[in-house]
Amino acid sequence: MTGPRRGVWAELKVILDNPQVLAATSTTLLVSGTLLDDYELQETDPRLLAPPRRLVDGQYALVFPPPLDRSLNWYRVHLVARSSAPRPVRLSIVLDGTGPLQETSAREARVLLVDREADPFMIVPEPLVGWLPGQGRGVFPILVVYAVAVALVAIAGCIAAFWLVRR
Repeated sequence: MTGPRRGVWAELKVILDNPQVLAATSTTLLVSGTLLDDYELQETDPRLLAPPRRLVDGQYALVFPPPLDRSLNWYRVHLVARSSAPRPVRLSIVLDGTGPLQETSAREARVLLVDREADPFMIVPEPLVGWLPGQGRGVFPILVVYAVAVALVAIAGCIAAFWLVRR
């Protein structure tokens, strides 16, 4: 979609490059106070150490495990849109237990939207995409037949190519 709708999944992904050894006890993502108004928190990766809490300044604190030393750290927050016009999310990071608390400057999250109509690599037809989520057992035989048909076309192409080369 070119804009989010109610119920659309969203993912907030933060990558923290930690090139040094830190004695941090946790990583806290400070996000806009509008985050939980506009989105429902589905799950996080890694799991939160405590439920999100609202701070005095209106922001929410999402407390994650401490970052791994000398590596890239990924913090993912899977969300579901509650409204059709969610507001931009501002976030900053605080590493707890590393001495005096130093908060990074607040940054606005970059928004990437997926537009199925503009997707040049769309392989699965749109009616099938709309039908699949409600089907559990009935889809498997269809997908097996589809995979066999694609495999037969590939094998036939290889046989034809080898036949032309030998000729």
